[in-house]
Amino acid sequence: MRISFVLAIAFSVLLVLPLLPASASAQVQVKEVIARGFGQDEGAATQDALETAVSQVTGVRIASTISISMIESAQSGKYSSANEFRQNIERITSGVVKSFEVLQSGSVERSGRVFVEIKAKIPHYVDPPSLERQRIAVPPLALSRQIAGDESARKFGEVVSSALEAYLTQTRKFAVLDRRYVSFSGQELESASRPNARVEERAKLGQRVSADLLVLAVLKEFSKKQEEVRRPTGRVVTRVSAPALVDLRVIDVATGQIKFAHSYQNKGLLAANSSTERHAIDVGEDLGQLIVSAIYPIAVVAVAGKELVFNQGGNTVQVGRVYSLMRLGEELFDPYTRESLDRVEIAVGRARVVSVTDRTATAVLIEGAPLGTVKSGEVLARLVADATPGIPSISIGIEALPPAQILNNSQRRNREPDDW
Repeated sequence: MRISFVLAIAFSVLLVLPLLPASASAQVQVKEVIARGFGQDEGAATQDALETAVSQVTGVRIASTISISMIESAQSGKYSSANEFRQNIERITSGVVKSFEVLQSGSVERSGRVFVEIKAKIPHYVDPPSLERQRIAVPPLALSRQIAGDESARKFGEVVSSALEAYLTQTRKFAVLDRRYVSFSGQELESASRPNARVEERAKLGQRVSADLLVLAVLKEFSKKQEEVRRPTGRVVTRVSAPALVDLRVIDVATGQIKFAHSYQNKGLLAANSSTERHAIDVGEDLGQLIVSAIYPIAVVAVAGKELVFNQGGNTVQVGRVYSLMRLGEELFDPYTRESLDRVEIAVGRARVVSVTDRTATAVLIEGAPLGTVKSGEVLARLVADATPGIPSISIGIEALPPAQILNNSQRRNREPDDW
């Protein structure tokens, strides 16, 4: 069937792509599909076939967002043939369709309608596997009204936010979404929509996702003090303190429910050779540890005699730290609300971390009998507070996190008896 066309195009794409099954990595792929369309003429049937082809790949029907009308005319100087239209489909459809070819066409018997069968190449974006994790976003830490004008508090808060974001990323338990440099990534995405961009790049557009959980932190108090104290021996030592109080909340974005709330206080007893920036990093890591411990406590995933393997590593677990091993028992329920109170935790020993990789940590049993055969996740590892008097080891739940759950990173790093 030989048909020439004048192509009048009103093309507007507002394409929302659903989350696709994860592949080995995030990438743009081009999928080849065969689709058949129907219409009153070949132009309408081709449009219907293109829409069907796109929906086979993206799962979204785009008939409401695309309007293409083809009017047969021999006088057109723009697109004088269907072949020329096919050659320009990439530009016409702004990359939704890379190319297509007509396999066959004809009329539908006793209906007066026309069918067109095409083979089309459709670019689509494949999500990385990490997007299957719970998505979490960490907006910049806010300052309370009392310290809003304090430049040192602002800089301290920036480092805390960065450290918190880095900690959550390194746990590999969340898909951490950027909320600090959105403008930069947005500018980079704009290049994909330019006329000279590769068609595959345009498949990256419309892929931004929203967070499941939002971490909101407010620095309520912060100050830095320095004083010199003379010891009975006559030695003069410098005492530096930078106490910080942070109000921490984790909010379910869909419902607005507060999933976790905690008031974190750090006395900030710093050694003379310790910087405020290092202190801020410690605070950020402490906040990250509180969140992860409440949502995804460290679990034992393998046992070999007295050696244990934890499902967490990187900078989130340090060599030398001691963990209390808690075997999970029966699930408990609130007698009034009938809601789950989590499972009973039974102390079965202690283990010290001896080596750490990017994703796991190896610990050696230092107290208790060998665990024997353990199912992955059946035993949790709760960080034991340092042997400092007055700081007990406490288990935590999603609803409440006692301040004594962990010893601050700054305290672990900078505790020097001669200074304090």
